Amino acid sequence: MNQFISEEAIKASTAAMEKGYEQFVEMTKSQVEKMFPAAAKNFDELAAFNKASYEAAAKASQAAAKALETLGKTVAAYNQENFQVGIEGAKALFACKTFQDVVELQGKQAQAGFDTALAQTAKVGELTTKAASEALEPVNAQVTKAFKAFTKTAKSASAA
Repeated sequence: MNQFISEEAIKASTAAMEKGYEQFVEMTKSQVEKMFPAAAKNFDELAAFNKASYEAAAKASQAAAKALETLGKTVAAYNQENFQVGIEGAKALFACKTFQDVVELQGKQAQAGFDTALAQTAKVGELTTKAASEALEPVNAQVTKAFKAFTKTAKSASAA
């Protein structure tokens, strides 16, 4: 009797699985038929979106390259200025007549060097922040556009 019940249970679960599978296939087929025309219709939009994404990446790269160029020029100018200050400082040291003059000059040079380095650090920080903002601007715009488009598509698909 237990063997008979087991065979009946196997047949029933197999039949239920077959029915569930058939329902799944039918539902999937129905969804694909509904969605394929929409996907075909949206192909041009997808191609345009991909092109816009590429253009955004290219603009971001151009902005980053321009920013690196500006940053490089700024650092080079600072180094050149710092070199000139060093030459002037050495000349001033040789002009000192007493040890007290040397100590005072060194203090002034150290303070001036610190102030200049602090100002340069702030300038480089501002340039870097501006560069990052400008480089990410086209990418952020494209991501926002994509998010809005995908949200709209998801809402349309869930409403159907």
